[in-house]
Amino acid sequence: MKSTRSSQCLYIASLFFLIFLTAVCIAISAADVCIQALADKTTTGKFDFRNLVVVGGTYVVLALASLLFSCSRVLSVRGSMQTIPKTHIPIRKNDLPKKVFTKLKNEFDETKRIRENTIPRSEDIQAVGWAKPGTPLFEGLDFKQAIARTPVIVENAAINIDPSYKRPLYCPVRQYIEFLIQEGLVDRQLGIFYAQGYEIARFSRDPLNQRQYIDIMKHLAAILQNMGYNIKTSTGRPTGLQGNNGTKSTISSRKTTSTMLSQYW
Repeated sequence: MKSTRSSQCLYIASLFFLIFLTAVCIAISAADVCIQALADKTTTGKFDFRNLVVVGGTYVVLALASLLFSCSRVLSVRGSMQTIPKTHIPIRKNDLPKKVFTKLKNEFDETKRIRENTIPRSEDIQAVGWAKPGTPLFEGLDFKQAIARTPVIVENAAINIDPSYKRPLYCPVRQYIEFLIQEGLVDRQLGIFYAQGYEIARFSRDPLNQRQYIDIMKHLAAILQNMGYNIKTSTGRPTGLQGNNGTKSTISSRKTTSTMLSQYW
């Protein structure tokens, strides 16, 4: 670092010394020529200012040309500096003084730390109506679709008690739940809460959040428990979920629903 700085200082000093020496030599030469031009007289004994005008004009042109070349040099250097990509930052130790390099390095480290802290965590990212990424039991789960598939589980539990409790195709879910309440299979408070939650998930434009989903699943687990339906030991597939149009997301949702119900059993 010291050798680089010394060489730069030596280069700048020698450059200015040469410029100064050249200017002095030109000034001495100009003064001598001007004196000779003033001393030159015509045959009549008068001064001939034509030589002085020619000599003075020559040096004026020289001065203007030097100034023009200097300005051209400054503009070319500035243009070259502007063409350097903005992403290029001279932060190597050999490019900057030690204090400046240390200051820049500390600022860059602080900027890096702030940027890392501002990146949202995966557990803080949540699409509306979907579970947070990395959440146990809820990975890739659409709350509304999961709740919309739960009536077939209630129907399957009722069919296990008596096949006559099978829900007709024309029967709405609320009416079917009220029928099970009248038959004494479902507690009224649990059934009404579940029916309301199902209708919100099925028909509302507003998405469900995770808290609403858990509340509905808790009431569903309590309903199934009162009906004597054990989701852990049940191996049969609910009637409403049979078919060839099942997708990976549907299968995942079924497994998540079963696991969720087992958790509150």
